[in-house]
Amino acid sequence: MTTKIQPFDLSAHLQTDENIREFLDIMLEENGAEGFEQALVYVAKAKGMANLLPTQSTLSQLPLSVIDQIIHTLGLRLSVRLAS
Repeated sequence: MTTKIQPFDLSAHLQTDENIREFLDIMLEENGAEGFEQALVYVAKAKGMANLLPTQSTLSQLPLSVIDQIIHTLGLRLSVRLAS
């Protein structure tokens, strides 16, 4: 008997704005800019906007102003808070 394993699609689990906010926050906190870039790809896919982003390899080369525009298009915004 063989078992079929389905590929895990993280973007399918980002269903609410709060899930997305927490995911982005954790990815940035634990993985830095690289993790945040990867998270943006999943968020864009979850919102049906995967075509909005360039490839992940070029995402890191974009200026902050472009990243900010992408984030706004996804219905999000950047903010800064004090480290605890």
